[in-house]
Amino acid sequence: MERSNVDRVPPVPEQRPRLVRILHEDPDLARRLDADEARAAARQTVGILEEISPGPWKPATLAQGKCVFGGLVLDGLLVRELTVGGAVTAELLGAGDLVLPQDADEPVPFVGAQMTWTVLDATRVAWLDGPFVVAVRRWPELAAVLLERSQRRLVRVGVLQAIAQLTRIDDRVLATFRQSDIIPVIAPIGVGAGGETYNINADTVAGAVAAAVKAKRFLLLTDVAGVLDDEKRLIPELTAAEARRLIVEGTVSGGMIPKVETCLGAVDGGVEAAVILDGRVPHAILLELFTEGAGTLIRRG
Repeated sequence: MERSNVDRVPPVPEQRPRLVRILHEDPDLARRLDADEARAAARQTVGILEEISPGPWKPATLAQGKCVFGGLVLDGLLVRELTVGGAVTAELLGAGDLVLPQDADEPVPFVGAQMTWTVLDATRVAWLDGPFVVAVRRWPELAAVLLERSQRRLVRVGVLQAIAQLTRIDDRVLATFRQSDIIPVIAPIGVGAGGETYNINADTVAGAVAAAVKAKRFLLLTDVAGVLDDEKRLIPELTAAEARRLIVEGTVSGGMIPKVETCLGAVDGGVEAAVILDGRVPHAILLELFTEGAGTLIRRG
């Protein structure tokens, strides 16, 4: 039987993974080796290179041959966002940081957390797979530095979590302001249980202060028009329930989520309405207070 043209088409060869010499890219990993050992290690420690364009991204999995050392960020910038109960924390990773394989970095399942990765700048990641692990047996000093990098990231995440946990506003400080004839500029500085000081997200503090004083309006000045619908049109007004639904549906996403959550926290705390206001508009505050406004107003309901 005569073979068809399709049968005669040669198979497309699989693209071989690109390798990269780890110590050439990140010589600091060899800081505990003498010069001769560092040169020998540089020849034998390689990883699989992944080049990532800006946009959404997912790390590789263990099933794809990636080891628990994970991937070493060679250059670029990534953000890892973790959402739990509507609260969002973001972690920036850059050159020298370690990224775990996707299935080794899953959030605890019973808390309903969602994790997303976004590449902000073109990024290169070297995955430290099996051959790298074999090479590291000869130079455990390399593994020790990688573990230090992982510990550094854990400490940094812990600090981020501490910053994100604003438990209460000290009413005594606010009472002092109210009894004076000054207009205070409140720095977003918090104090931990042990007297440690933390630099807290300014939007979070502003929303909490607005709720503590039961303000009529909470104005959140930003550099965006406000909350946009699926067709990128401004939504002038939302109830709290509608705002939460837009977050669940994904219409409100990325950096707009913490802004909306801050407004929801203020409204839930007793503020009559909160406004995400476009600060680029001339006289935006006056327009909001005395006209139809210049952003998105969120009220209870």
